[in-house]
Amino acid sequence: MTRTLRKLVTMSLVALLAVPTNARAQALTVDGGAFRVGGEKKFLTFMSAFAALRFYREQRTAVEQFITTELVGRFDGLRIFPNWFITYDSPVQYDPNALMTTVANDPSRNIVNHVQMDIFNNQLMPFLTFMASKNMVVDLSFSLTYAGANQNVESFIVGLEHVTRELKLRGVSNVMIDIHNEISLFFNCSNLAVYNPLTDITLFRAVRAVKKTDDTRIVTMSIE
Repeated sequence: MTRTLRKLVTMSLVALLAVPTNARAQALTVDGGAFRVGGEKKFLTFMSAFAALRFYREQRTAVEQFITTELVGRFDGLRIFPNWFITYDSPVQYDPNALMTTVANDPSRNIVNHVQMDIFNNQLMPFLTFMASKNMVVDLSFSLTYAGANQNVESFIVGLEHVTRELKLRGVSNVMIDIHNEISLFFNCSNLAVYNPLTDITLFRAVRAVKKTDDTRIVTMSIE
């Protein structure tokens, strides 16, 4: 298990900004120009484990042991993708246990607003709770490309709002939301970087979807 996880993880260093002093020990918020975890200003280090939820579903005890023995005290958090692949083959096959789905609503499968609530309740929440118990932060990385919703912007926005709402209702404070992984804000035209306003509009819609639901939630994205 340890060897397999190590193959899937890549280190990423993230310099973060600051959180209110009244936050809980593992809570992450922003205050001015620095991040804090609890009352402590920190330069945060993250490890990326994109398929962490899949491993957590299949080998929960082993994952918790790995995090406890290998990561606690060395890293401040994990960056995970709740929507990830089964295979990279073409066409890409999404994990049927991904958090988001192409289905809008299906009470028989407990799907609400493109979110599989059984996955949210039985996989994501236990993982976030475990990470909080270790005073570790989780970067919940979404991506329109990896949304499992056929790259449909409207479905992605609806799902993003719903996940944000559920995190707020449950008082989850050790999570930041990454709205897009490695987004290209520019067209490549004859080797010239040309600003892409359509991408920009989509990104700001995603930011608003989170912030209008929970204005305290930290929102990030990575740009290439």
